[in-house]
Amino acid sequence: MAIEGTLPAVFRHLPPVTFIAANGIAAKVLAEPTPAAPGNTPALYGGSTLIDITASSSDTVNRDLQLYVANQTTTVGTATGMASVTLQTVVRANGDFIADGWRVGDLLMLFAPAGAAAQASEGVLGIVTAAASSTLTVNGTPFTAVGSLTAGTRICRVKPHLRVTLPANAGSDGITPTVGLLNHGKDGAAVRSELKLDAASLLVAALPVAISALPAFASLSAVVALY
Repeated sequence: MAIEGTLPAVFRHLPPVTFIAANGIAAKVLAEPTPAAPGNTPALYGGSTLIDITASSSDTVNRDLQLYVANQTTTVGTATGMASVTLQTVVRANGDFIADGWRVGDLLMLFAPAGAAAQASEGVLGIVTAAASSTLTVNGTPFTAVGSLTAGTRICRVKPHLRVTLPANAGSDGITPTVGLLNHGKDGAAVRSELKLDAASLLVAALPVAISALPAFASLSAVVALY
């Protein structure tokens, strides 16, 4: 029994995230933020812990996989007014990116709100090279222009968590095992048998190089404990 602590109230198998050649190398959200619901039974306070993450591949060559932890630093909506993306910038009509905490050198990704259709430029990594109240500029021209981002789009500050190699046919040929991403030898974190997320954080996965043509795929699945 925990004293002055919160025990997990719900265990949930998250929907798998799958990469195929058609969706390129853009990152995808594996674990969404958990809204607080303290009045519910069981009570949920917005925290979550990833207690199992595995990856498999049907590609015939090794493929690297990158995990990021992302924070929803700015959300498109009332505070931002209309927001848009050019090849190199994210622009908002109202509010202040600097007040939100954005700084030069931050790593940035955009993600549509949970349940909404994906948008162009979603999951594309940019490095902030200039931060002004209404505009974030990133290196190069990595984005595809979006005239009006869907309300609820998360403009996320991300940090690399772990990069591992998925062996060819991992988990799909009856010989090569799936790759466990918790307690992995390439993870330098002091605590790596679980991964805790707060109510504003996401777990994001990406392939630095696109998977081979169909029928090749790479797939991730996770189990989360909600608090």
